[in-house]
Amino acid sequence: MNKARWAKLPKDVQDVIREVGREYETRTGTVNKENYPKQVEQLKANGAVVKQLPDSVRVEWANSLKDWPQEKASELDKAGLPASQVLKLALEEAEKLGHKWPVRYSIK
Repeated sequence: MNKARWAKLPKDVQDVIREVGREYETRTGTVNKENYPKQVEQLKANGAVVKQLPDSVRVEWANSLKDWPQEKASELDKAGLPASQVLKLALEEAEKLGHKWPVRYSIK
């Protein structure tokens, strides 16, 4: 939905959409985390070969992408979107919840 359409909605409808959006954000992470082991087992049951990569490979891969998040955020910032701000916030919030990055991307 674009801003013009949003502005035409009654305030009480906007409030409901925001509330449902916040609930969806909260539940998505929890549901994904709960379902991941079952989904991996389903992949294996259907013939997929699932391997756990060593941490050294994860670090190497993350290092190969170290400049990409800032490049994309800057590109979107130039388009008038608050991408750097949102990405920085997302990284910080994940860390507050205990996530450990193989490589911590620096966002300006």
